[in-house]
Amino acid sequence: ALNDVLDLSRLEDGSLELNIRKFNLPALFHEVHNLVKPITSVKKLSVSMTLAPDLPGYAVGDEKRLMQIVLNVVGNAVKF
Repeated sequence: ALNDVLDLSRLEDGSLELNIRKFNLPALFHEVHNLVKPITSVKKLSVSMTLAPDLPGYAVGDEKRLMQIVLNVVGNAVKF
């Protein structure tokens, strides 16, 4: 959407600021799963999630950006 275009523009000109910090990685995936479940229910789709046992409990990075990316990928999977 428009925010994606603006982010890409900022990335290209070097003005995109990332909020790098430690965050709970499994919690991010659980949040995405919970956000997608109502949409899949309406579309009569089944959704499940299995996290790898060796998935780190915490990651360092921009949690908001990663959430946007994962939601985009999962959203496209549900849409198509």
